Formats: sequence, C-alpha cells, structure tokens
Amino acid sequence: MNTNVVKTLIAIGVTGTLVLGTGVSALADETDAAGAAASVATATTPATSEVLAGVVSGPLFQAILKNGGSVDANSFKASLDAGVAWETCGASTYGIGDGLMGSSCSDGSIVTEDSMGIAHKTLPLGTCVQIIYNDTVVEATVCDRGPFIAGRDIDLQPAVANALEFDGVGQLEYRVVA
Repeated sequence: MNTNVVKTLIAIGVTGTLVLGTGVSALADETDAAGAAASVATATTPATSEVLAGVVSGPLFQAILKNGGSVDANSFKASLDAGVAWETCGASTYGIGDGLMGSSCSDGSIVTEDSMGIAHKTLPLGTCVQIIYNDTVVEATVCDRGPFIAGRDIDLQPAVANALEFDGVGQLEYRVVA
C-alpha cells in the first residue's frame, strides 16, 4: 500500500487494523511520515467477503482507488450493483525498458515510474477506468493513445502494472467509471 492511501485512510478516520471477524487478514501495514499506522483488510473466504463488502464499501473503496491503491477484486465486485459489466481485453505495459520513460502522453502528462495512466485507442482522454488483474482492482486514467498491436486494447503505465503485478502481456478486465 502506498503512503497516499495510508494518509487518506488516516484522514477519513480509519486507523489501526480493521478487523471484521475470522477469515480476514490485513493486506498491508504502513506508517506515514508522522508515524501513524493504518491497515486495510481483505476477505479470504467467500462468506467473509460478503461481510467485508458490506462494511468496507463505497467511500473507503473509492478513497483507496482514487489515491493509487488497490483493493481485493472479489470484495470490490461484491460491493457493486449486480448489473455492473466488466470487459475482458488484451493488455500490455509501457514505460520501463522500452525507451518511453519520460516521454509525453497524448494529454501532455509525462510517463514516470509513478504514472497511474493507461493508453486506450478510443476512450476519451481523462476517462477513469477500473482494472482487474490477478484478483486486484486499481483505478487509472486514460492519458495516452494505443496500443497499436492487434489483440491489445490497453497499455498500462508503470505504477498501474506494478499495483496489479502485471508484467508484459496478458488479459485483464476493465470498466469505465467516468
């Protein structure tokens, strides 16, 4: 979990370890510069996933995602309306080892190791998407165009790929948020 997420959790009053019963384990403990610690919990069984989704949903999930954090995909999906649709697509990464680090994106931003952006061929620049890979959800913004390789619809910038533990090329799920 990154420091921004911890600061957000502290700002909204979530400090210490969030305990929701058996089958729940802490995702990460981190201390910010002021020395305050915070933890986010994730369910390890389907039964506790429903409990977690009922208790940790809406504002907390959104705060974590908006600040570059990631959440458990099963718990997150359980907190959404049943009609929420996810698309599956091919994806790849860019920015590390390909000469594009430090280059400009279509929206004028720069590709850095902390970039939480994606490239998409048709979604408008600035569109917010949620992405699921490896049972993890992150939120990213369309800031570039591409990929321009058949079978791929999304290119992940470095921080998005790292948060998802996505390396290279693969399939993921995404949905447009706004």
